Amino acid sequence: MNLVVRLLVLVAAAGLFWVTAVHSHEAYQRPDSEVREPPLIDLSSRAISMLFLGFKHVYDDFLSIWAVHYLASPDPSIYDVDALEKMLNKIALSRQRRETTYIFSCFVLSQLGRPQACPPILELGMEVLPGSWRIPLTLGFVYTEDLNDPRKAAIYYNVCSEREHSPSYIKSVARKLAQRGGTTLEALDHSVAEVLGISEDSELYKILKRKYKEATPDEKEATPDEGEDY
Repeated sequence: MNLVVRLLVLVAAAGLFWVTAVHSHEAYQRPDSEVREPPLIDLSSRAISMLFLGFKHVYDDFLSIWAVHYLASPDPSIYDVDALEKMLNKIALSRQRRETTYIFSCFVLSQLGRPQACPPILELGMEVLPGSWRIPLTLGFVYTEDLNDPRKAAIYYNVCSEREHSPSYIKSVARKLAQRGGTTLEALDHSVAEVLGISEDSELYKILKRKYKEATPDEKEATPDEGEDY
């Protein structure tokens, strides 16, 4: 790769991480500070990819670090929950490819009394990382423990069970939840769109109905961004 391109990406990355370091220092000095959105967050995925000369994963790393600053706080409740939810939704909409950011965002929002904010964030994560088993597992957990919807939980646990490397007991959990919801996995498989309230033409529906193998970290880095906002 051209040395000049490498240097430009390195300079951009250094600038972003410097901004993050300054922001973190200021926030720790003022622990009641408001939630700040990360720089460039309103740009489309395509624009970010072009800005970083195709190295969008550099910006993804930056977004993950920015989010973790808030999510790993000893007491996330010091932040305005509306502002935090808005920021985490924007990070999800950026289609960043770090699985843990989607999952960690859900757990913290649920802890702050916003479990209903989890599904939109996690569903975006499924669209970006369709081979993940941990994201549908988290969706199943949220629908079981927080949102009390066993039919939706069964659907996502079932999807999780079909992903490579998922725990072997998940299929059994899905069947039990389907029974608790007064139905069967086979019946749910034919009514996914109706139960989840989504269109059969939606990207999420297509992902739920396909079988994926989980990508390796290298494959995740090399996979082009899909469904970007042009």
